[in-house]
This record gives sequence, C-alpha cells and structure tokens, in this order.
Amino acid sequence: MQPALTRVLVLGASGLLGQYVAREALDRGYEVWGSYFSTPLPKNGLQPIRVDLGKPATIEEAFDRAEPDWTVLCAARTGVDDCEEVPQKAVLVNAQGPAHVARLCKDRDVRLVHVSTDYVFDGQDGPYDEKAGPNPLNHYGASKREGEDRVLAILPGALVVRLCAVYGWNRLRGKANSVTWILSLLRSAREVPLFADQRVSPSYAYEAATAILDLAPYLTSGYFHLATPDCVTRLELGKAIAEVFALPLELLRPTTMAAAQLLAPRPLHACLTSTRRDIRLKAPPRPLREALAHMRDAE
Repeated sequence: MQPALTRVLVLGASGLLGQYVAREALDRGYEVWGSYFSTPLPKNGLQPIRVDLGKPATIEEAFDRAEPDWTVLCAARTGVDDCEEVPQKAVLVNAQGPAHVARLCKDRDVRLVHVSTDYVFDGQDGPYDEKAGPNPLNHYGASKREGEDRVLAILPGALVVRLCAVYGWNRLRGKANSVTWILSLLRSAREVPLFADQRVSPSYAYEAATAILDLAPYLTSGYFHLATPDCVTRLELGKAIAEVFALPLELLRPTTMAAAQLLAPRPLHACLTSTRRDIRLKAPPRPLREALAHMRDAE
C-alpha cells in the first residue's frame, strides 16, 4: 500500500510530462516539490524550485529543501537536432545530471523514477520490449542511453521509464508536441506534412503520469515502457487526430524522413511494447484513438 503522506520531488515539473506527474501526485494527496529551469512554476499546491541539471549544486539544494521520499526525473535536453549540434551539453544534462540525481537518491535512500526515450533504439527491428538492446542513432539518444546506464549502475533499484512521442495539453508552456503541432496546423487550415515512413507508439502524458504514480511507490526497478498499444506512422497519427477532433483530412500531406533533410538521423520504427507494464499494472493502456478522445474532452 502507498504511505498516507509522501514527499515527492518532480524534476522538470514545468515540462509536458512533469506537469502531469506533479498534478497527479497532488491529486493523490502527496506533498509535491516541482523544479523548473526557464519557465517559473505557479504554486497551485506544489512547492516550486529552480534546478539546472547541468549544475549539481542546484540539484543538491532541491533535495535539501524537498527531503523527498521519492523523485521523478522528467527534466532533459530533448531537442534532437540541438543535441546533435552541441553533444557535450546533451551529455551534461541527459547523462551527468541524472547520475548526480541517482547518487543523491542512493545516499539519502530515495526512490527514483528516471524518464527516458524510444530514441535509445535504432528503429531497425521495432517494436521494442524492455529486453531489447539499445543502439541510438543520434547524440540525443546516445546521451539518454548513457543516462540510463549511469542511473542503474549507481542505483540498481531505480525505475527507468521509456516513452515515445509524448503528447498532451501543455498548459504551462507554449511548446508544441507530436499531437498539438498537428492540431494547431489543422485548426489554422494549413497543410500538415507528416512522415509516412516513421512509425511511433505515442505516449499520452496524462496516462504515462498515472502509470508512473502507480509504479513508483513499490519496489519495482529496471526498464518499463509506457506507450499506446498502437504502432502507427506519423501520417496515420495525423489521420487519427483529424478524425477524433473532427478536422479536415485533406490537409494532411504524406512525406518521408529523407525528404525532410533533418540534421540528426531518427529511427524509422522505434515503437515500444509495454510488456512489463501490462503485467505489473491492472489497467491496460488506452488505444490511441481512445486516448486522443480523452485529450479532446479535457481541453
């Protein structure tokens, strides 16, 4: 059973997933501390604190002030092409920062949930379950894989949660995600170019946060994948969004990864299979269209 009162530190609470985790933790009656980097957090029940994962002193201050029983590490440097241009900064935030968090958790007997990504895989043999071996194609994926390895080497009892194409309403920041970007263009009656050759299994932030909160207090460790059971192309994702939100399908335009000429290579088929989640948690993940309908109704 979960304890009656638990102190939770959400690192990256101003980000998309982090804000859902913080809100769900508050709704469950936990005492919540949430960190931000550039966008200050409204209190709304939680205790905000600024943290820079590249500066260990700020992480230590957050632990000193929050005195958490467990920590959810959502913060990361996520710009794929940005990480390709400045890989040293990606390593600083996505690998060295999580390692320092893991050391603090070990020294203070704090449970840790570390959030990672499908981009640790190369996309050659997807979908991937939790036993699959990582082989990242770009510096972002490599830095996140290094972060996973460092966290589990320091703290074998940590839980590493991998997500894919995270989406949901970003109520604290204007940053778009894989679904809101498509919605914005469709609602503006603009054409939407979408990859017909990249497959994803999108992770609904609301549902991922709920699963993390269900898993975190228990002695569960190692890798967990949290994603929809659907494995769809970006174009198929766009069609599902258009149909669920009653928007015009004719604005969707198929394109290819090669045509986009992106700086960093991306995996073509990095869908995630949530094998351990399905065993550990009773409620199965929502199918994609059902999750999109939940998002629509929560707008």
